[in-house]
Amino acid sequence: MWSALTLLVTGVVAVGVWICVTFQTAVTPVLLALLGTALLGPFYRRLVAMRFNKSLAAGLTCAAVVVVMGGAAYIVVAALIDTGDQIIASLRDAAQSLSDEFGLAGTSLDDLAKNAKGLLSKFGGTAASGVLTGVSAVSSFVAMAILALLLMFFFLRDSDKAVASLHSLAPRGRGETLEVMARRAFQAIEGFMRGTTI
Repeated sequence: MWSALTLLVTGVVAVGVWICVTFQTAVTPVLLALLGTALLGPFYRRLVAMRFNKSLAAGLTCAAVVVVMGGAAYIVVAALIDTGDQIIASLRDAAQSLSDEFGLAGTSLDDLAKNAKGLLSKFGGTAASGVLTGVSAVSSFVAMAILALLLMFFFLRDSDKAVASLHSLAPRGRGETLEVMARRAFQAIEGFMRGTTI
């Protein structure tokens, strides 16, 4: 009996993993929204305690996420732009040092510049394909980020309705137990996200 139960649980877990991998475009934003909700739940609850409307508090929380992520992206991009010349100079020095050390013929930057036209014609199709793949990946990332942000808004705003849904889904007399389990699991996720962020 225990072997059959183990096989059943393993099969259910395998099917769950397969579904998550197959539908990762939909599963990833849900997981990101859940993690974001766990991280920003205390901020949202503080806004609600300050007598903000639930929708306004959730909107302000999502706006704070956008501002923080945009600021972090701006800082990283600005740092890369500011140090771009130093990075290029370091790469040139490293290439020159390797060329001097090992006497590599025909691999200096001047030779590469002379042969650039031939390289572009040879690898132009591959580069164009890579650019298209990159654009597709960026657009997919932006779509997932927007979907995760919208889901986080609704998770924050309608979090009180989740408890009622748990009670309606639970077998008779098990609603309280399921609620306690869900609250403890969510508190563990909140603690994990808070610790990771700190």
